[in-house]
Amino acid sequence: MKKEEDVFAELLARGAATEEEREKTLSLIREAKQRIYSYCGIPAAASAPDAIFYPWVAMTESRLGSNAQIASVTEGDVSIVYRDGSKAGANAFAEKSLRQLRRFS
Repeated sequence: MKKEEDVFAELLARGAATEEEREKTLSLIREAKQRIYSYCGIPAAASAPDAIFYPWVAMTESRLGSNAQIASVTEGDVSIVYRDGSKAGANAFAEKSLRQLRRFS
């Protein structure tokens, strides 16, 4: 059984996370766990199976690399415009997460 702290330790070992950003990283770890559990139909109170460890790490790591600052979001909008001029659909992270999960199934 893997825990959130195990994912954090792996991210530290990879150089993808730092102690200074522990709370932010743990928040992203919890978010990725919730997405995995929802996709796989795992009850929220269940312990994380060892088999999801590396997909969990990979999903969190990809989220940590997302540092773009949002310039604007409009209520009812389906797109996000970032300060660097790039755009993303409102469900871009969810779609990327789903692609990652399908890769491991």
